[in-house]
Amino acid sequence: MSPDAADKTPPARRSYGGRRALIGLLLIAAVSTFWWRSYRHCDLLAIFGPGGKVGGIVFLRGEFWVGMSNIGMAEPWTAQTASGTPQDGEELRELLMTSGTPAVARRWQFFVVSHHKDAFGLPGSWCSTAGGPAWALLPLGAWPVGTWMIRRGRQWRRRRRGWCLGCGYDLRGGADERCPECGETR
Repeated sequence: MSPDAADKTPPARRSYGGRRALIGLLLIAAVSTFWWRSYRHCDLLAIFGPGGKVGGIVFLRGEFWVGMSNIGMAEPWTAQTASGTPQDGEELRELLMTSGTPAVARRWQFFVVSHHKDAFGLPGSWCSTAGGPAWALLPLGAWPVGTWMIRRGRQWRRRRRGWCLGCGYDLRGGADERCPECGETR
C-alpha cells in the first residue's frame, strides 16, 4: 500500500451513542424514581461552591425546582442531601418562591421562574429559582436513547440488505460511485 493510498483512508469514527443512551436511561430512571417518591417525601440536593454560591434541586409533589443563591453556608465543593415530609417541602417552597416581593416572577403554563434580591432578609444576597413538573425532564433522557435506537435500526437494516454500514451503498454491486467500504461519495 502506497503512502498516498494511506492518506485517502477515512479516519475511523468512534461513536459515543451507546454511552449517551446509557446516561439517558440513567437520567430517566433517576427522574422517574424521584417523581414517584416526591408524593410522599421532599428530596433535596444542595451543592456548595466557591465564593459562597449554593445550588440545589428539590423534588416535591411531582415537581422539581432548581435554585441558586449566593448565601455561603459550608465549605466549597461540598454536597448535602436531605429528605423530609411534604409539609417541610411546602415551607421550603414558600421560602424559595414567594418570600418577599420577587423582582422577577413569571408563570408560564406550568413553569415558574423567580428571582429575589435581598433574599431571606439578608442585604446583598440573591436567590433565583426555576421549577416545573418532573415529567418535563424525561425528554432530556429520552432524546439520546431514541437517537441510539434509530441509529442501531439503520445499521441492522443495512447489514441485513448487504449495504455499507456507514453510507448505505449497495455492496453487492451496482453503479460504482465509490464507497467499497466507505470511500463514500455518491
